Order: sequence, then C-alpha cells, then structure tokens
Amino acid sequence: MNAVAKPRPKLKMRCPNCGSESICKDAWAAWDETNQRRELGGVYDRET
Repeated sequence: MNAVAKPRPKLKMRCPNCGSESICKDAWAAWDETNQRRELGGVYDRET
C-alpha cells in the first residue's frame, strides 16, 4: 500500500520586526508565495 503524500503548506515570509513582506538593504526582495522563493525587486546605491 502506497501512502499518499500530503502537499506541504506554503510559507509566507515576513520581517520579525515590522511584519513587512519586503526586505531592504542594498536591494529589496519580496517573498513569492506561489513560487516559494524571494524575488528581487530593486537595487540601491546604499542601504535604505
């Protein structure tokens, strides 16, 4: 008998300090819940 694999729940990443879904430093990225990876949104000349 083969066990049916249950799909894993999708992750939703957030900043532990402010709850934002975006991270800013020298660039900003947001978590793509569908693809389960961070997506680059922009690049900056300095930290913001």
